[in-house]
Amino acid sequence: MSIAPDEVADPFIPSQMLREAFSWKLASEFHRRHPSGLSIIETHPGGGQYDCLTLIRQGKVLANLNRVGSFTPMEAPTAVISWDQIWKRGLMDDGIGEVMNQMSRACGLPVPAKLPPTNKESLAYRVMAGIIAGVVFDQASWEWRNGQEDTSGDGNQLVRDWWFSLFPGMKSHQPLPDGQDFRGNTKYRFWFLLRDGIPVLCVTRDSICHGRGGIINLMDRYQSNRRILEPVSSALALIQ
Repeated sequence: MSIAPDEVADPFIPSQMLREAFSWKLASEFHRRHPSGLSIIETHPGGGQYDCLTLIRQGKVLANLNRVGSFTPMEAPTAVISWDQIWKRGLMDDGIGEVMNQMSRACGLPVPAKLPPTNKESLAYRVMAGIIAGVVFDQASWEWRNGQEDTSGDGNQLVRDWWFSLFPGMKSHQPLPDGQDFRGNTKYRFWFLLRDGIPVLCVTRDSICHGRGGIINLMDRYQSNRRILEPVSSALALIQ
């Protein structure tokens, strides 16, 4: 028996690079809207089968953005935003704004009438989103991965610990625990840019960017003209 076209499952599956770029756009813009007490980490719940950008607020999980699935607020799981609502709506004209509003409401947060000033942490995530957007169609595979491998499945933190050793000056800039780190672990503060699995850049939560050839303060670059292009291009220049 033949199958009618409308009975065939939707074949649209975004590539890994598109998922990476789009999820960072959403996560960085969410932080830009609601920066107070908010951080972003990488988690792999469900026995390690999920790949999430997890929003942490005041030491608790606020929501999970499953990069191949949905957006799930922890306090209101019935307000989950489905994969279709995120991807199909988000890729339309003016769709990003609608998805962002829906994410804010799902978490019980107000939709801001005006964006607050960009702080160091918001800037770090915006720069990360800008970098990955710029290489989304590159032949190499690019991705941001957290300094801490947070998974309920198999993992190897030793690999990620090795990433820290690749950047001169990393130890002297590594923040000390101050009560603001998730589970008291400072490794969550660091994000590594991988090109074909090899770390080529590291951005910290306080907007310090480490490259093999040097270190820059992203906020200093941003404040020169308040445009995101300046710190993004400065960070890209550190990649060797």
